[in-house]
Amino acid sequence: MATCISFGQHRLGGRLALALLAVLACDSGGAHKAPPPATPAAAPLGAHLGAALLEEIDFVPPTTRAFVRVDLAKLAATAPGAGAMLDYLLRAQQPAVADVLAAAGLVPGREIAAAYLILSEDDELVVAGVGRVDAARIASVLAGREAEVALRPDGARTFTWRDGVEPYVGAAVAFDSRKALLGPASVGVAEGLVLVGSPAAVGHCLDQHGGATAGGASRSLAVGPLAKVLASVDVNATLFGVARGGGPLVSSIAPGLVSARLSVEVAALGRGGLALEATFEEPPEAQSFAVVARALAEQATRLIGGVAREAKDGARRPPIEVTVGGATVSVTARLGQ
Repeated sequence: MATCISFGQHRLGGRLALALLAVLACDSGGAHKAPPPATPAAAPLGAHLGAALLEEIDFVPPTTRAFVRVDLAKLAATAPGAGAMLDYLLRAQQPAVADVLAAAGLVPGREIAAAYLILSEDDELVVAGVGRVDAARIASVLAGREAEVALRPDGARTFTWRDGVEPYVGAAVAFDSRKALLGPASVGVAEGLVLVGSPAAVGHCLDQHGGATAGGASRSLAVGPLAKVLASVDVNATLFGVARGGGPLVSSIAPGLVSARLSVEVAALGRGGLALEATFEEPPEAQSFAVVARALAEQATRLIGGVAREAKDGARRPPIEVTVGGATVSVTARLGQ
Protein backbone atom coordinates (compact mmCIF):
# COMPACT_ATOMS: atom_id res chain seq x y z
CA MET A 1 0.00 0.00 0.00
CA ALA A 2 1.50 3.31 -1.07
CA THR A 3 1.29 6.19 1.34
CA CYS A 4 1.98 9.78 0.37
CA ILE A 5 2.79 12.08 3.28
CA SER A 6 3.76 15.38 1.77
CA PHE A 7 5.04 18.81 2.61
CA GLY A 8 4.38 21.23 -0.25
CA GLN A 9 7.19 23.75 0.28
CA HIS A 10 6.07 26.88 2.17
CA ARG A 11 2.41 26.67 1.19
CA LEU A 12 1.86 24.16 3.98
CA GLY A 13 3.11 26.56 6.65
CA GLY A 14 0.53 29.22 5.89
CA ARG A 15 -2.34 26.79 5.46
CA LEU A 16 -1.47 24.85 8.58
CA ALA A 17 -1.20 28.06 10.58
CA LEU A 18 -4.68 28.99 9.37
CA ALA A 19 -5.86 25.51 10.29
CA LEU A 20 -4.56 25.92 13.82
CA LEU A 21 -6.47 29.18 14.12
CA ALA A 22 -9.56 27.72 12.49
CA VAL A 23 -9.68 25.06 15.20
CA LEU A 24 -10.93 27.83 17.47
CA ALA A 25 -13.55 29.17 15.08
CA CYS A 26 -16.69 27.49 16.43
CA ASP A 27 -18.39 30.03 18.70
CA SER A 28 -19.55 29.27 22.22
CA GLY A 29 -19.93 31.14 25.49
CA GLY A 30 -17.13 32.24 27.74
CA ALA A 31 -15.47 35.39 28.98
CA HIS A 32 -12.72 37.08 27.05
CA LYS A 33 -9.26 36.45 28.38
CA ALA A 34 -6.43 38.36 26.81
CA PRO A 35 -2.94 36.98 27.42
CA PRO A 36 -0.78 39.03 29.76
CA PRO A 37 1.70 41.34 28.04
CA ALA A 38 5.04 39.71 27.45
CA THR A 39 7.96 41.14 29.37
CA PRO A 40 11.62 40.23 29.13
CA ALA A 41 12.48 37.50 31.59
CA ALA A 42 15.44 38.00 33.87
CA ALA A 43 15.33 34.41 35.08
CA PRO A 44 17.13 31.69 33.12
CA LEU A 45 15.17 30.16 30.26
CA GLY A 46 14.79 26.89 32.13
CA ALA A 47 12.99 28.59 35.01
CA HIS A 48 10.72 30.44 32.58
CA LEU A 49 9.74 27.32 30.66
CA GLY A 50 9.51 24.94 33.59
CA ALA A 51 10.93 21.44 33.73
CA ALA A 52 8.06 19.74 31.87
CA LEU A 53 8.09 22.07 28.86
CA LEU A 54 11.88 22.18 28.78
CA GLU A 55 11.91 18.40 28.51
CA GLU A 56 9.11 18.43 25.94
CA ILE A 57 10.95 20.71 23.52
CA ASP A 58 14.21 18.77 23.69
CA PHE A 59 13.75 17.78 20.03
CA VAL A 60 13.68 21.38 18.72
CA PRO A 61 17.11 22.18 17.23
CA PRO A 62 18.85 25.28 18.65
CA THR A 63 19.18 26.73 15.13
CA THR A 64 15.42 26.66 14.51
CA ARG A 65 14.21 29.83 12.80
CA ALA A 66 10.65 29.73 14.14
CA PHE A 67 8.21 27.44 15.87
CA VAL A 68 4.62 27.44 17.08
CA ARG A 69 3.28 25.24 19.87
CA VAL A 70 -0.41 24.44 20.31
CA ASP A 71 -1.52 22.94 23.61
CA LEU A 72 -4.04 20.45 22.23
CA ALA A 73 -4.84 18.94 25.61
CA LYS A 74 -5.65 22.35 27.07
CA LEU A 75 -7.71 23.26 24.03
CA ALA A 76 -9.71 20.05 24.20
CA ALA A 77 -10.35 20.53 27.93
CA THR A 78 -11.31 24.20 27.55
CA ALA A 79 -13.57 23.76 24.55
CA PRO A 80 -15.67 20.58 24.32
CA GLY A 81 -15.89 19.45 20.74
CA ALA A 82 -12.44 20.73 19.84
CA GLY A 83 -11.19 17.17 19.38
CA ALA A 84 -13.63 16.52 16.55
CA MET A 85 -12.68 19.81 14.92
CA LEU A 86 -8.97 18.98 15.19
CA ASP A 87 -9.57 15.60 13.54
CA TYR A 88 -11.58 17.23 10.75
CA LEU A 89 -8.88 19.81 10.06
CA LEU A 90 -6.11 17.23 10.10
CA ARG A 91 -7.99 15.09 7.59
CA ALA A 92 -8.59 18.11 5.37
CA GLN A 93 -4.94 19.23 5.48
CA GLN A 94 -3.03 15.93 5.66
CA PRO A 95 -5.32 12.91 5.12
CA ALA A 96 -2.45 10.43 4.89
CA VAL A 97 -1.09 11.60 8.24
CA ALA A 98 -4.59 11.45 9.74
CA ASP A 99 -4.99 7.85 8.57
CA VAL A 100 -1.69 6.82 10.16
CA LEU A 101 -2.53 8.50 13.46
CA ALA A 102 -5.99 6.96 13.54
CA ALA A 103 -4.61 3.51 12.81
CA ALA A 104 -2.12 3.97 15.64
CA GLY A 105 -4.87 5.10 18.02
CA LEU A 106 -3.47 8.62 18.40
CA VAL A 107 -6.11 11.30 18.89
CA PRO A 108 -5.13 15.02 18.90
CA GLY A 109 -5.95 16.47 22.31
CA ARG A 110 -5.88 13.06 23.95
CA GLU A 111 -2.78 10.97 23.17
CA ILE A 112 -1.19 13.86 21.28
CA ALA A 113 -1.03 16.54 23.97
CA ALA A 114 0.71 19.24 21.94
CA ALA A 115 1.51 19.98 18.31
CA TYR A 116 4.44 21.95 16.91
CA LEU A 117 5.02 23.64 13.58
CA ILE A 118 8.77 24.14 13.16
CA LEU A 119 10.66 26.11 10.51
CA SER A 120 14.27 25.01 10.28
CA GLU A 121 17.24 27.25 9.59
CA ASP A 122 17.17 25.88 6.03
CA ASP A 123 13.52 26.90 5.58
CA GLU A 124 12.21 23.35 5.84
CA LEU A 125 9.03 22.55 7.75
CA VAL A 126 8.28 19.91 10.34
CA VAL A 127 5.04 19.15 12.16
CA ALA A 128 5.51 17.32 15.46
CA GLY A 129 3.17 15.69 17.94
CA VAL A 130 4.18 14.95 21.53
CA GLY A 131 2.42 13.01 24.26
CA ARG A 132 1.49 9.37 24.78
CA VAL A 133 3.00 8.29 21.47
CA ASP A 134 3.64 4.55 21.22
CA ALA A 135 6.57 4.39 18.83
CA ALA A 136 6.30 0.64 18.25
CA ARG A 137 2.62 0.90 17.35
CA ILE A 138 3.21 3.67 14.79
CA ALA A 139 6.12 1.70 13.33
CA SER A 140 3.86 -1.33 12.88
CA VAL A 141 1.25 0.81 11.13
CA LEU A 142 3.83 2.25 8.73
CA ALA A 143 5.55 -1.06 8.04
CA GLY A 144 5.00 -2.27 4.50
CA ARG A 145 3.87 1.10 3.14
CA GLU A 146 6.65 1.31 0.54
CA ALA A 147 8.87 3.53 2.65
CA GLU A 148 12.60 3.44 3.23
CA VAL A 149 12.96 2.45 6.89
CA ALA A 150 15.96 3.40 9.00
CA LEU A 151 16.58 2.38 12.60
CA ARG A 152 18.63 4.95 14.47
CA PRO A 153 21.15 4.14 17.23
CA ASP A 154 18.87 5.60 19.91
CA GLY A 155 15.98 3.36 18.84
CA ALA A 156 14.06 5.99 16.86
CA ARG A 157 12.90 5.12 13.34
CA THR A 158 12.42 7.09 10.16
CA PHE A 159 10.12 6.18 7.29
CA THR A 160 10.94 8.04 4.08
CA TRP A 161 9.12 8.38 0.77
CA ARG A 162 11.41 9.73 -1.94
CA ASP A 163 8.83 10.36 -4.66
CA GLY A 164 5.45 12.03 -4.22
CA VAL A 165 2.56 9.93 -5.52
CA GLU A 166 -1.19 10.31 -5.70
CA PRO A 167 -3.56 10.89 -4.02
CA TYR A 168 -2.93 14.59 -3.72
CA VAL A 169 -2.53 15.83 -0.19
CA GLY A 170 -4.71 18.88 0.39
CA ALA A 171 -2.09 21.09 2.04
CA ALA A 172 0.43 20.42 -0.70
CA VAL A 173 -1.68 21.27 -3.74
CA ALA A 174 -1.09 24.55 -5.55
CA PHE A 175 -3.94 27.03 -5.32
CA ASP A 176 -3.96 27.67 -9.07
CA SER A 177 -3.75 24.10 -10.34
CA ARG A 178 -4.19 20.45 -9.47
CA LYS A 179 -0.47 19.89 -9.81
CA ALA A 180 0.88 18.25 -6.67
CA LEU A 181 3.85 19.94 -5.01
CA LEU A 182 5.19 16.70 -3.65
CA GLY A 183 8.75 15.91 -2.68
CA PRO A 184 10.64 13.57 -0.37
CA ALA A 185 8.99 13.32 3.04
CA SER A 186 9.72 11.45 6.25
CA VAL A 187 7.94 10.33 9.37
CA GLY A 188 10.18 10.14 12.42
CA VAL A 189 9.05 8.09 15.41
CA ALA A 190 10.47 7.98 18.92
CA GLU A 191 8.81 7.17 22.21
CA GLY A 192 6.53 10.11 22.99
CA LEU A 193 7.27 11.89 19.71
CA VAL A 194 6.13 11.72 16.07
CA LEU A 195 7.50 14.03 13.36
CA VAL A 196 6.43 14.66 9.76
CA GLY A 197 8.44 16.75 7.32
CA SER A 198 11.40 16.80 4.96
CA PRO A 199 13.93 14.02 5.55
CA ALA A 200 16.69 16.46 6.55
CA ALA A 201 14.54 18.45 8.97
CA VAL A 202 13.08 15.33 10.61
CA GLY A 203 16.59 13.94 10.94
CA HIS A 204 17.83 17.09 12.66
CA CYS A 205 14.98 16.94 15.17
CA LEU A 206 15.71 13.30 15.94
CA ASP A 207 19.43 14.06 16.28
CA GLN A 208 18.57 16.75 18.82
CA HIS A 209 16.14 14.46 20.66
CA GLY A 210 18.67 11.63 20.70
CA GLY A 211 21.34 13.87 22.16
CA ALA A 212 18.93 15.12 24.79
CA THR A 213 17.77 11.68 25.87
CA ALA A 214 21.39 10.54 26.01
CA GLY A 215 22.26 13.40 28.32
CA GLY A 216 23.84 15.56 25.66
CA ALA A 217 22.24 18.72 24.23
CA SER A 218 18.98 18.79 26.20
CA ARG A 219 19.35 22.49 27.07
CA SER A 220 20.57 23.72 23.69
CA LEU A 221 17.61 26.05 23.09
CA ALA A 222 18.75 28.00 26.15
CA VAL A 223 21.84 29.12 24.26
CA GLY A 224 20.36 29.21 20.75
CA PRO A 225 19.33 32.29 18.75
CA LEU A 226 15.70 31.98 19.90
CA ALA A 227 16.51 31.86 23.61
CA LYS A 228 15.97 35.56 24.32
CA VAL A 229 12.59 35.86 22.59
CA LEU A 230 11.47 32.48 23.97
CA ALA A 231 12.20 33.77 27.46
CA SER A 232 9.74 36.62 26.95
CA VAL A 233 6.71 34.83 25.46
CA ASP A 234 3.75 33.52 27.47
CA VAL A 235 4.51 29.80 27.36
CA ASN A 236 1.33 28.98 29.29
CA ALA A 237 -0.91 30.25 26.48
CA THR A 238 -2.99 27.83 24.42
CA LEU A 239 -0.82 28.73 21.42
CA PHE A 240 2.53 30.45 21.46
CA GLY A 241 5.17 31.00 18.85
CA VAL A 242 8.56 32.66 18.42
CA ALA A 243 10.56 33.60 15.36
CA ARG A 244 13.81 35.25 14.35
CA GLY A 245 14.67 37.05 11.16
CA GLY A 246 16.41 35.71 8.09
CA GLY A 247 15.69 33.04 5.54
CA PRO A 248 13.52 33.31 2.42
CA LEU A 249 10.18 32.45 4.04
CA VAL A 250 10.41 34.78 7.05
CA SER A 251 11.89 37.56 4.91
CA SER A 252 9.05 37.28 2.41
CA ILE A 253 6.46 37.73 5.17
CA ALA A 254 8.28 40.25 7.36
CA PRO A 255 11.28 41.91 5.68
CA GLY A 256 13.81 43.15 8.19
CA LEU A 257 12.41 41.12 11.09
CA VAL A 258 14.72 40.69 14.06
CA SER A 259 12.41 38.68 16.34
CA ALA A 260 8.73 38.08 17.02
CA ARG A 261 6.57 36.45 19.66
CA LEU A 262 2.92 35.44 19.52
CA SER A 263 0.50 34.13 22.13
CA VAL A 264 -3.14 33.15 21.80
CA GLU A 265 -5.21 32.35 24.86
CA VAL A 266 -8.52 30.53 24.54
CA ALA A 267 -11.25 30.75 27.19
CA ALA A 268 -13.71 28.77 25.05
CA LEU A 269 -14.17 28.03 21.38
CA GLY A 270 -14.51 31.39 19.71
CA ARG A 271 -13.37 33.37 22.78
CA GLY A 272 -9.96 34.49 23.92
CA GLY A 273 -7.15 36.93 23.22
CA LEU A 274 -4.19 37.43 20.91
CA ALA A 275 -0.92 39.27 21.50
CA LEU A 276 1.86 39.76 18.95
CA GLU A 277 5.09 41.72 19.20
CA ALA A 278 7.59 41.99 16.36
CA THR A 279 10.85 43.92 16.31
CA PHE A 280 12.52 45.02 13.07
CA GLU A 281 15.87 46.38 12.03
CA GLU A 282 14.46 49.75 10.97
CA PRO A 283 11.30 51.74 11.88
CA PRO A 284 10.02 51.89 8.26
CA GLU A 285 9.98 48.10 8.17
CA ALA A 286 7.90 48.08 11.33
CA GLN A 287 5.48 50.60 9.81
CA SER A 288 5.05 48.41 6.73
CA PHE A 289 4.48 45.28 8.78
CA ALA A 290 1.86 47.02 10.93
CA VAL A 291 -0.53 46.99 7.96
CA VAL A 292 0.06 43.27 7.44
CA ALA A 293 -0.27 42.57 11.17
CA ARG A 294 -3.67 44.27 11.36
CA ALA A 295 -4.95 42.33 8.36
CA LEU A 296 -3.78 39.06 9.90
CA ALA A 297 -5.40 39.91 13.24
CA GLU A 298 -8.66 40.77 11.49
CA GLN A 299 -8.61 37.44 9.70
CA ALA A 300 -7.96 35.67 12.98
CA THR A 301 -10.83 37.39 14.77
CA ARG A 302 -13.18 36.52 11.93
CA LEU A 303 -12.10 32.90 12.17
CA ILE A 304 -12.30 32.80 15.93
CA GLY A 305 -15.67 34.12 16.91
CA GLY A 306 -18.88 35.68 15.73
CA VAL A 307 -17.44 38.85 14.24
CA ALA A 308 -18.97 38.27 10.83
CA ARG A 309 -22.36 37.54 12.38
CA GLU A 310 -22.28 40.66 14.56
CA ALA A 311 -20.87 43.04 11.95
CA LYS A 312 -22.73 42.15 8.76
CA ASP A 313 -23.11 45.80 7.83
CA GLY A 314 -19.42 46.50 8.38
CA ALA A 315 -20.18 49.11 11.00
CA ARG A 316 -18.62 47.18 13.85
CA ARG A 317 -14.96 46.24 13.79
CA PRO A 318 -12.97 43.66 15.75
CA PRO A 319 -11.35 45.21 18.86
CA ILE A 320 -7.81 45.19 17.50
CA GLU A 321 -5.08 47.53 18.68
CA VAL A 322 -1.94 47.98 16.59
CA THR A 323 0.82 50.26 17.85
CA VAL A 324 4.23 51.06 16.41
CA GLY A 325 6.99 52.32 18.65
CA GLY A 326 10.21 52.86 16.78
CA ALA A 327 11.09 49.53 15.17
CA THR A 328 8.58 47.46 17.20
CA VAL A 329 5.01 46.51 16.27
CA SER A 330 2.58 45.39 18.98
CA VAL A 331 -0.84 43.89 18.28
CA THR A 332 -3.52 42.90 20.76
CA ALA A 333 -6.96 41.58 19.92
CA ARG A 334 -9.94 40.01 21.61
CA LEU A 335 -11.03 36.89 19.79
CA GLY A 336 -14.79 36.53 19.43
CA GLN A 337 -17.47 39.05 20.27
